[in-house]
Amino acid sequence: MCLALTVARGYAGGGDRLAALVARLPGWKLFDGAVIEEGASLAPEDPV
Repeated sequence: MCLALTVARGYAGGGDRLAALVARLPGWKLFDGAVIEEGASLAPEDPV
């Protein structure tokens, strides 16, 4: 089983700090914008 927690990062909302704290808990990892950028780089440029 895989659990995921998404945290919004609205301006001054503190979501980035909350995500970093959760990532310190055993069994959790932090995946940030770098994951999205890497996935986008692997996608075809013309999705049609």
